Amino acid sequence: MPITKRRQFTDSAIKQAYEEAGSLSGMAERLNITYPTAATWAHELGLTLKHQGYNKPTLEITGLQCRHAREYLGLTRDMFCAKSKVSKTAIREFELARISHDGIKESG
Repeated sequence: MPITKRRQFTDSAIKQAYEEAGSLSGMAERLNITYPTAATWAHELGLTLKHQGYNKPTLEITGLQCRHAREYLGLTRDMFCAKSKVSKTAIREFELARISHDGIKESG
């Protein structure tokens, strides 16, 4: 991107565009620049970027709580799996505390 394009925007205008858009792609669209240019400008200005992609759940649930909730709703594992599109093995392992809510095998 030519340097002249960068001169069209103040640092605060770029920061505001990112904050309003909430993402680099949104910032790029607002400023009519490419995504790589938006990423470069954000890096140059030291912007703290919002994490994109998978965000770990903030509310953790134990396997026992999951099982109690499933049983309270009157769902068998098969019924729960069909509705949630999660494998029966994954549900069983989670409910028996063999894996954690984030899919990591528990030790022991």
